[in-house]
Amino acid sequence: MGITYTLLVLSFLAIIFLNLGWAITNLYFFIVDGVQTLIVGSTFVENIYFSTYLKWILLIDAMWISSAIIFASTRQSYKTDSKLHYLNVNPINEPKIFVIIPTYNEEKVVEKVINDYKNQKFVKTILVVEDVSDLWTFERIGFYRGMYHVLGGSLSAINGIGIDEIAINKLIKRIEKNNVQEVILALSTTMEGQTTSYVISDKLEKITNLEVTRLAQGVPFGGEVHYLDENTLDAAFQSRKKIN
Repeated sequence: MGITYTLLVLSFLAIIFLNLGWAITNLYFFIVDGVQTLIVGSTFVENIYFSTYLKWILLIDAMWISSAIIFASTRQSYKTDSKLHYLNVNPINEPKIFVIIPTYNEEKVVEKVINDYKNQKFVKTILVVEDVSDLWTFERIGFYRGMYHVLGGSLSAINGIGIDEIAINKLIKRIEKNNVQEVILALSTTMEGQTTSYVISDKLEKITNLEVTRLAQGVPFGGEVHYLDENTLDAAFQSRKKIN
């Protein structure tokens, strides 16, 4: 279609110069010899028929107009016919994903996220977080290399947030589709976060060959025992490990 369009444009320019040349030539003869030199017949049709160049110029004009009409109708069919769609005529053999992310001084973090996404087909773990800010926290630290799943919040009866309002069902579909071996729950230790963790682990029990874990809870690194609240200290006591 590009070649045909180019030929039409070039031929249109040629026809303009041809018609312009014919008009200038006849204007010259009209000025020099008068109108009688332009009249070779008694009627308009006879003037065209007996003329030396006019009949051929009109024929070329008619042929160009016909070609332009055919081109326009063919081009319309080319755009609307699904069988002649560009991707069907010229399919993409090696599809690529282009991502534009507006950032400021975060090039390395973005590059790390993209590389992790490219390697997701080799990863068998999913880290479940509540929102995107939690995801960026793990990415900034950089020790986790796997898939993420953002729930978009946590269960809250007071705020009217149920299972349908967060992406728990989508998580189950991703696990089954990617044959995930481990789901890591990295949710907040609030009442809502704990409730969400229990609901997710309960729904994932039916999936075979799947291990569900969550982040360890207890004494923070650099923390002093006498400054800890009783819930944190109890969680740390329950999650104690043997020292090798």
